[in-house]
Amino acid sequence: MKTTRVRLSVLATIIAAAFSIGACTTAPTSVATQAAAETTRLSQVRLAEGNWDAFNREQLDRMIATYGKFGPNYNPARPPYVVFDWDNTTIFLDIEEAALIYQLENLRFGATPEQLDKAIRTNIPTKDFTQNFRNAAGQPINIDRIANDITRSYTWLYQNYVGMKGDRPLQEIRQTPQYKDFIAKVRFLYEAIGDTFDLGHLSVHRHDGAAGSGAGRGNHAVAARPAGRIGEMAKPGRAAGRSGRGVDLLEERLARRA
Repeated sequence: MKTTRVRLSVLATIIAAAFSIGACTTAPTSVATQAAAETTRLSQVRLAEGNWDAFNREQLDRMIATYGKFGPNYNPARPPYVVFDWDNTTIFLDIEEAALIYQLENLRFGATPEQLDKAIRTNIPTKDFTQNFRNAAGQPINIDRIANDITRSYTWLYQNYVGMKGDRPLQEIRQTPQYKDFIAKVRFLYEAIGDTFDLGHLSVHRHDGAAGSGAGRGNHAVAARPAGRIGEMAKPGRAAGRSGRGVDLLEERLARRA
């Protein structure tokens, strides 16, 4: 009888030990399975390496794996979507500023000198710009003074550049003082407007025949925009944090379909 009890005790111990071992291994196995599933999901949606920052790419991959069609809660009847900001998020810097730089460097303008002169003055107060925007002699500058200079240079370019009414190629035009004066002062005006005025409450009215191929499309609200404008590209030492408002006025009016 004693022998039987000993055997039963040993058997019970063995069975208990077996269950104990099983309990210990169940959790790690589950964790390993989940990790494997996560790795599989990530491998199915990895973005091409391209020029992604490694950290940003990893976060996007994980988000797509979690909420995309390989995600555990994906519902094909209600597929998810994601919305990204554009300027300085999806692309580097600001798309309108990049377009303006391209226009200036390649003289992609469709306006006559008279139309451009009217466009750059519209809705811009005639008061002097801030003290940061004075000329080399320390004199104040306002829209009337700089618009006269811009229009004068543009008139010469309009009459001489082969892409407008002239016969001289762009490479030759780029070496002229009129070209350098024009692009420098348009960028100066862009900065001066943004730093001096808060024009966010105004609207831009496009008139038929005005600068740009989109003329006649009605009123366009002028949106407030964050700091970090074209000046940071033109003058790297300049600090951010400016008003950044109202410069859409200039961009809208100079826009032209390339």
